[in-house]
Amino acid sequence: RVIDLERRIVEALNGIGLRVPRRAGFVPHCTLLYDSKLVPEMRLDRPIVVPVTAFHLLHRSDNGRLRRSVGSWPLLG
Repeated sequence: RVIDLERRIVEALNGIGLRVPRRAGFVPHCTLLYDSKLVPEMRLDRPIVVPVTAFHLLHRSDNGRLRRSVGSWPLLG
């Protein structure tokens, strides 16, 4: 699902001439917090399910801060 989306995006970018390598070991994730304090890892009893209705492509600077939104597309399914 998310891994398939990542594969299709990389294939589409490569198809228009941008050379984007597939990242081995890609692990989809959602960042919930940016903070200087570390939060200990914990195992959950069940997965957290979050409905996703759109895909947002963001361009980030070298220091990781958001520079601009490239676009947003609805996910139909």
